[in-house]
Amino acid sequence: MEKAYREALYTCPSYGGTIKIGESSSSIDLIMNKIGVEELCVLTADNPGSKIKSRAENDFAYAEMCEQVKNLNCRFTEGVNKDPHGKFPDEVSIWVWGMDESKGRQIGKQFNQNAFVYYRSGETARLVWCK
Repeated sequence: MEKAYREALYTCPSYGGTIKIGESSSSIDLIMNKIGVEELCVLTADNPGSKIKSRAENDFAYAEMCEQVKNLNCRFTEGVNKDPHGKFPDEVSIWVWGMDESKGRQIGKQFNQNAFVYYRSGETARLVWCK
């Protein structure tokens, strides 16, 4: 699965930005500067443990994740994680602006995710393992 995670495109349609593991993104850096944050986590609740779930199950988990992030008073935007090869279905994600890596790992673990994307302005996007 690591190869699939590393090749995925992590998109934020509302801001028109994309992140790829191992690359930096000047467009995301500009968005982060405008929002006033230096880091972000891209989290999903879809398909926990890389086991494909129904859209209804994933939507329920997504709503729970959003509620938890709201309770932390974090700003977030919906995103989509895309497999450029089409082998895996798109996953709904949330881009949590200003969330640190430690908190991202905690939430990822809570939702039984293998990994998430951590991005710091001016650096390259990293895949962070939750386990």
